[in-house]
Amino acid sequence: MAGQQNKFNAAKKGYAFLWYVPVFAILAVTPLIVYLSIHPVPEAFQSFWNSDNNHDFFSFCKTRWFIYWSVVLLFSFLFFLYKRKDEYIGFVRGTKYFWMAWIVFTFSILLSTIFSPVPSIAWGGMFDRYEGGWVWLAYCLLLAACAFLPRQDTDFRYFTSAIIFSTTVIALIGVFQFFDMDFFRSGLGRWLILPEKFITADLGFIFGKGKIYSTFFNINYGGNIAGIALPLAVCMCLFVPSFKKGGILSLGYTLLIFVLAIGCRSQAGVVGLFIAFTFLIIYLARHYRGKFIRLVLILALFIPIYFGMDIYAGGGISGQFTDRFLSDGGALLLGVTLLNFVLDSWKSHAGSIGFFIVSILLIIYLAQHYPSKAKRMVLIFALVIPIYLGMDIYFGGPISGKFTGDSADKLAVQPSLGGHLNDEQERPVPMQAKNKTFFDEMVIKYGHFADGRFYIYLRAMEQRLKSRSLLGTGPDTFAIFFPQQGDAYRWFHPKNMIIDKMHSMFLQIWFNTGFISFAAFMLMVLLHFANSVQIYWNIQTKTTIEVLGLGFFLGWSGFLGTAIFNDSAISVSPYFWAVFGASIAANHIILSPKPLCTEGSAPVAKQKLNIKRKARTNR
Repeated sequence: MAGQQNKFNAAKKGYAFLWYVPVFAILAVTPLIVYLSIHPVPEAFQSFWNSDNNHDFFSFCKTRWFIYWSVVLLFSFLFFLYKRKDEYIGFVRGTKYFWMAWIVFTFSILLSTIFSPVPSIAWGGMFDRYEGGWVWLAYCLLLAACAFLPRQDTDFRYFTSAIIFSTTVIALIGVFQFFDMDFFRSGLGRWLILPEKFITADLGFIFGKGKIYSTFFNINYGGNIAGIALPLAVCMCLFVPSFKKGGILSLGYTLLIFVLAIGCRSQAGVVGLFIAFTFLIIYLARHYRGKFIRLVLILALFIPIYFGMDIYAGGGISGQFTDRFLSDGGALLLGVTLLNFVLDSWKSHAGSIGFFIVSILLIIYLAQHYPSKAKRMVLIFALVIPIYLGMDIYFGGPISGKFTGDSADKLAVQPSLGGHLNDEQERPVPMQAKNKTFFDEMVIKYGHFADGRFYIYLRAMEQRLKSRSLLGTGPDTFAIFFPQQGDAYRWFHPKNMIIDKMHSMFLQIWFNTGFISFAAFMLMVLLHFANSVQIYWNIQTKTTIEVLGLGFFLGWSGFLGTAIFNDSAISVSPYFWAVFGASIAANHIILSPKPLCTEGSAPVAKQKLNIKRKARTNR
């Protein structure tokens, strides 16, 4: 029997390169690509654009590389689905509700793209972003591939190495940028990112001294990288068997990612790291209280790095955070404002939407525990249909109404990404007007909150409730259909600047691809989160897969923490979808009665968890 298992594992290793290569190309190379690409501005946008051509360094070439290798990964994935179909049956059965939500999410994105009023942008993406329908479908593929393909220690080590490689290079580039030695301004750097005829051109990067932009379009995306990589790095430091076996390298990598987290000055990154480390502390308190000493030592090393960077930046780093959270009762005001916003929202449309979402999730939970499959379906349809109709009636019919509104004919009079309004298009300020809507009132109270992000959130929700709620306007169409003419707009932006980003991945999904995709995405996250909490509440990490699985869980949780205030981008999102999928794979292996990992048997706590689950099934 053991000989057959070894033969089976050897056969797997023989085919592994078929997915190792595309996954490495996506995770280790895509985020590093920086190259000038010039595209003429379409006529519909020229009245709003500040030049006849769009010069892109950070997105277009990344997108093309990512899509190309996603096609390769698709064929590799189909091959493994055929070769391992018997093995995957149990995996799909054990996570069927997650994959149901994944199918809904994928098809809703596809339908949103097909029925978009501006299909060319919905498929290819907007200027400076290029995160259209092809990219989002590739994200779905990457999640599924990384959930199905890794099944052994070697697979997970290889997967993690690809992430460590690219994030190390990103952080090293960022370190030199922080100390005003930007690699891209050097002779070699210019040769790598500029076509030959532009080799002497002025790059015009204006991020400034003491800031890290690395290979990103926006410095805030460094917070997304830190949110996913730093918890994983700390996890490896805590559970490495000996500092003689990779411990020093893990520690060095951890400190390097911390420099990236501080230098990019992303406050959203702080939120993500807070969430991830909260989960880590809870886990250590549950299973490994002795590890707190090592954790404190790691955190102690962060302190001199932080203060050294702050001194070099002239106090800009500490000043940014103290102004936000400490001065004039900032932290208390933050909490009070959020509480008031939640209370006000609960009394109105937003609260009703939250109620309906919770109701749907409750239905799904009840359905999972209903004994008869036929009665499950009856229960779901019997409750979902009146909830849907109730929402449609409550909001006056906008949900089932406009699927073809906001036609492409209106595109010519909409501001576009990266442009500026002229003087004739200045926004009115009707805040003193009578008969204000709910959203008007909320904008007056909370529009300035979080650097004006709440203004964007509120106006975007208002726009989406008016039309195309179910399928949205298509991926990456936010800048076109967001209501640019606004009242409180000048509170937080320079005069005549266009709002081109949602500044929230969650609401970005809802605005662009509709409520169906948003609900499916949230269901995927909640189902896998519940599964991960159940596992790591009951087991101690002993094997490589269990340690990395915990790191993956902390990493994607940290990324989603930053995604509350940061939008999705091709520079960083492949990390999330890949780690999210690998976390699903790790959880499945940990819960398997006979895991495929090669480092000993499952821990006692895991065996107990399996016994509990079997006993519950028998009852």
